[in-house]
Amino acid sequence: MSQPKGDVQHTPRRHRRGSNISKSWLTAFFEHSENWKTVWFGLIFWGSVLFALAQQMLTGVNPWLLGTLAYLMGLLLGIMAKLRGRWV
Repeated sequence: MSQPKGDVQHTPRRHRRGSNISKSWLTAFFEHSENWKTVWFGLIFWGSVLFALAQQMLTGVNPWLLGTLAYLMGLLLGIMAKLRGRWV
């Protein structure tokens, strides 16, 4: 049986496009973190350690300057470790 033109039934579509985007974003995030984990470790961990040491040793220096230099050193340590394939 055919339906009259004015009586068209629409079935709601469920878009799963958003879940594919979030899956691909999540996958890319995990791949990035797996490939660059030594660089992130150097930036966050060694940068924090160097910043704390610099704050204790250089009390009269601007903390923003100390933080910037310490985290840049941590980033450089992480990049060097990634390029070498090891920390030491």
